Amino acid sequence: MASAPKSLPTAPVPLDDAALDQVTGGTSFSAFMTSRITFAGDDNVTLSDSGESVGGKAGDDTLYGVGGNDTLDGQAGDDVLVGGQGDDKLMGGFGSDTFIIGQGDGNDRIFGERNTNLGEHIGRGDTDTIVINNYDWGDIRIEFSKGGFSGEMQPDGTRALSTNSAGVIYFGDQRVEFRGIERIQVPNGAG
Repeated sequence: MASAPKSLPTAPVPLDDAALDQVTGGTSFSAFMTSRITFAGDDNVTLSDSGESVGGKAGDDTLYGVGGNDTLDGQAGDDVLVGGQGDDKLMGGFGSDTFIIGQGDGNDRIFGERNTNLGEHIGRGDTDTIVINNYDWGDIRIEFSKGGFSGEMQPDGTRALSTNSAGVIYFGDQRVEFRGIERIQVPNGAG
């Protein structure tokens, strides 16, 4: 039997197996046994080590997966998604999203746009970016299955891609699959 809604605390809430398994945003939450967490508004959410799933809904969200094989779904808004350790699935949704990856983060899958019947990119002008920390461009190999580079390197280490590019990024011992991405930035590789 579900308990009465409770107010959300202002400090971060650690989410672990013994705590709540689903949160729906607003000013209250309900606990369910689904391991799916959804927030509304502009949120900053950090998951625990057990491999959860979190959704941002509308708003400009920042979602962090710490450990485990997490699923982060920004949904609508200009979101920042950081998978952390583990083999994560990062989905941006509608909006210009930023996916931050780096050394030791695992073999992630990144989707700039959500699947729709209208196609992945329907001309909204979204620019989804993958940021690769702790590496130089010389340490990275990219195999494109769709699209490719469409411009010169910018001073901040950013390379533009064809709209809705897809492929695989290899760096260190990591492999990151991506789809629906328009830019890749390697801050350490800035010229």
